[in-house]
Amino acid sequence: MDKLALHTLLFRITQLQKAHLRPRMRSCDLTQGQPKVLHYLAKHAPCRQIEIARSCNIEAATASKLLDNMEAKGLICREAVPSDKRAVAVVMSEQGKQAFMKWQSRYREVEQIACRGFDESEKALLWNLLERVYENLQEAAVEEDAHA
Repeated sequence: MDKLALHTLLFRITQLQKAHLRPRMRSCDLTQGQPKVLHYLAKHAPCRQIEIARSCNIEAATASKLLDNMEAKGLICREAVPSDKRAVAVVMSEQGKQAFMKWQSRYREVEQIACRGFDESEKALLWNLLERVYENLQEAAVEEDAHA
């Protein structure tokens, strides 16, 4: 069998991963985009909306709508920043922390399925190579933006 082109293989992996993650996301009462925001907040809260948008590779307006929905569900809180009256900091609520903890166990299930039969060195190599692919594409995007 011929090897698949890289873009085809990555696309197929992404589609299968989504198929496994979506029902698990629903079991945590989360919708698309919310897990990555919670993941970012778990490491960087309190933070500003623009930081979330940059980290999640989404437009500021998209982040705003996503955060509005998350706030309505009780997953996050927006708090005033005392040093800047116009700024708002985003933090995870207790409900958001609970949902994130549940989500962590669910996405780890999918990682275990994906890496079934891999030893630790193979997993480390896979992560390393995927990080390099990501960095290469990220750098190329920045270069293309600079020349546009």
